[in-house]
Amino acid sequence: MRFLAAETRHLEPGSEALILRLADVFVIQSIRQWLLKNPSKDKTWINGLNDAVVSKVLAIIHRNFSQKITLEGLASEVGASRSLLAQRFSDIVGTGAIDYLMQWRMTKAQQMLEAGKSSIEEIATTVGYSSLAAFSKAFKRLTGNSPKHSR
Repeated sequence: MRFLAAETRHLEPGSEALILRLADVFVIQSIRQWLLKNPSKDKTWINGLNDAVVSKVLAIIHRNFSQKITLEGLASEVGASRSLLAQRFSDIVGTGAIDYLMQWRMTKAQQMLEAGKSSIEEIATTVGYSSLAAFSKAFKRLTGNSPKHSR
């Protein structure tokens, strides 16, 4: 903290980048400490951050949600068997990895719909669907509304 305070008092080349990175570290450390002191008994994605395998899967899903993702591919990428990954993810997060992927895609789609900057067709492609019909059907099934109504 003293280093951060000194950096903000005496700005030099690169100070802005350094201050932002230090702030990121402090936020991550704060969240980490809170999680360690307040473990959730509920099954949520946040619990997955404490598990080496599940946290890797979550990172892959969050980073690559628009790509074709399979349970087999996830298992291979994190070095686990398909059955181990499926059971562990479900036990910790409370849903299957592919179901979580679908929910994440719809969360991203909902954000994009609310922003109103992209067409529904563009959003469908962005979140990993090759057809508008497939996207609309999945969106309605998972959210209860059509994409047009959610916009």
